[in-house]
Amino acid sequence: DNDLDVMRRIDELFLRWPFLGSRRLMAVLAAEGVRVNRKRVQRLMRLMGIAALGPKPRTSKPSAGHRISMDRKGRWMDNVFIERLWRSLKYEDLYIKGYADGAELRAGLGQWFDFYNHQRPHMALDNRAPMAVWREAMVGVLPPTAVDMTLLLRRSLDNAAALPTSPQPQQQQVA
Repeated sequence: DNDLDVMRRIDELFLRWPFLGSRRLMAVLAAEGVRVNRKRVQRLMRLMGIAALGPKPRTSKPSAGHRISMDRKGRWMDNVFIERLWRSLKYEDLYIKGYADGAELRAGLGQWFDFYNHQRPHMALDNRAPMAVWREAMVGVLPPTAVDMTLLLRRSLDNAAALPTSPQPQQQQVA
């Protein structure tokens, strides 16, 4: 793959997901069959003048009196996963898009969670999407007649924007 082709694809991915840094861009490109390493992606991003959106490391340092949130005594791990999900949602969607109203927010959240579960590479899952990992784990476990409800849910999320979010005026009945 020559640099121009890779740069074109990086540009497309960056315009779609401006929060992807070199690690995740490399993972997405590799999943598409593009042979790149992280240094090449970083070099091309620098050449293109692009950098991922998001906070730099250690942007919020605890102040005096700061206490770690815990559900039970000594169980700081209880909250880590949801806090990480919330952080990802804020920096990858909410802060970038700044939704105008609740209907727009609802549709946007549905799209982001769909992306998060079906497309976004997760480092803890060897740069695979959670649904791909789950489906691999279910091979041979579920009977062949089982219905994948996640696909039905995904279709309903696609139609979520078509649903009214406020009461609709009554139509007059023809007698």
